Amino acid sequence: MSLRQIALLLAVVVCMVTGQVLFKLTARALQNSTGMFSALSNPNALFFGGSAALLYAGTSVLWIIALRSIDLSKAYPVSALSYAIVPLLSILLFAERVSALGWLGILLIVAGVSLTVFE
Repeated sequence: MSLRQIALLLAVVVCMVTGQVLFKLTARALQNSTGMFSALSNPNALFFGGSAALLYAGTSVLWIIALRSIDLSKAYPVSALSYAIVPLLSILLFAERVSALGWLGILLIVAGVSLTVFE
C-alpha cells in the first residue's frame, strides 16, 4: 500500500472517530430532552448532530476515493481501527471506563488490522 493510500485510510478512520465523538456530544446535549421539538430546538444538539452528519457524508466520499485504488479486502480492516480509538477517546473525553476484556479486545483489533494490512 502506498503512503497516499495509507493516508487516505487513516483520514477515513479519523473522520469516523470524530463523528462518533460528535454523536456522543449530541447525546449528552439531548440528555434532558423530553421530545422531538425540544431536541430540534437544542442548539448544541443541532450543531453536534449536524456536524456529525456532514462529517459522515464527507467521510463516505473519502472512502469511495480510497476504494478506487485499494482493494476492499485491504481497506475495510483498517476502518476497524476506529473500534480501538473510540474507546480510548471516550476515556479521555468522557471519563468512561474500559474493562480488562475491553483492553484485550482493543489489542486484538490492532493486531488483526496489522496482520491484514502488512501481510
